[in-house]
Amino acid sequence: MAGPVTLILGAFAFEALGFSFIDLQTGVETPWAENQIAGGWDNLQWLGPGKATASIRGVLFPEHLGGEQNLSGIAALQAAGVPMPLISLGGQAFGLFVVERLSEDQSVFSGRGVARMNKYSISLRKMPVTGLMGAAGGVVRLFT
Repeated sequence: MAGPVTLILGAFAFEALGFSFIDLQTGVETPWAENQIAGGWDNLQWLGPGKATASIRGVLFPEHLGGEQNLSGIAALQAAGVPMPLISLGGQAFGLFVVERLSEDQSVFSGRGVARMNKYSISLRKMPVTGLMGAAGGVVRLFT
């Protein structure tokens, strides 16, 4: 471990040094439908929570501090469609999230062609409990 853990995504711990991050952004969309009323103000109807998202950005210096294995592990779980819990150091549990996008921007290459700096961004979308149960039901049906 290379310092205190500040954020956890599934089994992957973001640390002060090594596999660290620069910022965490979260957001929630709550859509409203507009119903036109003759002779009056249009009514708004709340449709419920739309989607919750999170974004984690960071910079890795693999040659000195590592972190590439964690990023590769997250990419493997993204490819497998595995939801992961997102938890902050303060103990705030954001819920289960799936990785929608993982991007890397590698630069400052060594003489062997290995990137010395890797900027990354992980875009997450919250997995609703009902969606998770629906996915589990599909797996159960495969085996029955």
